[in-house]
Amino acid sequence: MDDPSPAEQTASPAPSAPNMDLRVARYQALHARRRECGQRAWVSGLVLVPAAFAALAGLTRITCPAAMDFIILSGISTVLLAMWMMLADRFRQQEEAALAEIAALDGVSQEAGGAGGARFARLLVALALLALYVTAWNIRPPCETEAPIEDPELTRRL
Repeated sequence: MDDPSPAEQTASPAPSAPNMDLRVARYQALHARRRECGQRAWVSGLVLVPAAFAALAGLTRITCPAAMDFIILSGISTVLLAMWMMLADRFRQQEEAALAEIAALDGVSQEAGGAGGARFARLLVALALLALYVTAWNIRPPCETEAPIEDPELTRRL
């Protein structure tokens, strides 16, 4: 009889059909989870970022914006952007976990993902919004009077 070569001795036997079906199903489920996490991050960004900038657009409807208007609207925008940043980071972590499991199934070691670019982009969006609020504060229209405008119809005595 022929002696098997060292490569043939270390080769693992082929997995059985049911085991292979389970691996394929697990692989497909992980890929679906990874895609879903990526889509969730995009959808949350598509909803929350325009909503944050819409608060800035609300300033155009105010005839004489006061400091409190800027504080309230910028606070709303900040909360929306912070929520988007936390959601996107959480979805990225879930996506990386799915990729790590896929790499483990493939038997490949995976390096830690580079999330620095995505975080930097989200930070730039937040800084751009802050810059827009500062610019809006600096170019706000001057109010005619500092005293509140009284409506003669409301203050007229009967």
